[in-house]
Amino acid sequence: MHVLVVHNRYSSAQPSGENRVVDEEVELLRAAGHRVGLFERRSDDIAARSLLGKVAVPLLVPWNPAVRTELAARLRAERPDVVHVHNVFPLLSPAVVAACADAGVPLVATLHNYAQVCPPGTLHRDDRPCTECVGSAMSLPAIRHGCYRDSRLATVPLAVSLTVNRRRWWSGVERFFCISAAQRELLVRSGMPAERLTVKPNFVPDPGTVRTGAGEHLLFLGRLSEAKGVRLLMAAWDALAADGGWACRWCSPARGPWSRR
Repeated sequence: MHVLVVHNRYSSAQPSGENRVVDEEVELLRAAGHRVGLFERRSDDIAARSLLGKVAVPLLVPWNPAVRTELAARLRAERPDVVHVHNVFPLLSPAVVAACADAGVPLVATLHNYAQVCPPGTLHRDDRPCTECVGSAMSLPAIRHGCYRDSRLATVPLAVSLTVNRRRWWSGVERFFCISAAQRELLVRSGMPAERLTVKPNFVPDPGTVRTGAGEHLLFLGRLSEAKGVRLLMAAWDALAADGGWACRWCSPARGPWSRR
């Protein structure tokens, strides 16, 4: 197949798991014999813009007409079998969905976060889970709380983009890839079309070796921040240890990730 991957790369100043996922998927597809092209923007490039260019960036978050024109032209010239979208914030925008419709190329999208129902995409506020905007038509709670970078002004473009482009996303994407069953369940409850949501977890290369024998070890891979749930993970670990080992007090053996010693 001929696949065109669309992604706005996050800043190189902070390692990005999402960037890593995109790179590894591209490598995997190419190794399997598929032709993979890239249509990218880089957040690093914002620093090199003029002052006026930097000021204009928030205005492009809901809609970037230049991206629609450029991507549609490339799609008509190359005619890929499918476009796979990852991140469109802040320089690509949902205009990529319109570009695919313009060129008649099917579109799939990986949902690396909750940006379809939460302006900052985290479902987290003030160091606690938050779902106030889930099911909300206008995402006003996010603006009121300044959920993106603790700024109401910075949150407005994200809230506007979610509000005005929700229908475009939900009708223009053939299939959404969720990274977990829990994410899919929440998005279905929020009103997203269940028939378009498929679970496709992230992956890591097979290391080729596995541990043998008993062990009590846990590996966490992710950013050390409240939103990633590290505090909850450590609290669960302490509770399990105090309970005598791997017996989980919150879930049954049939549902939970732990088993009794």
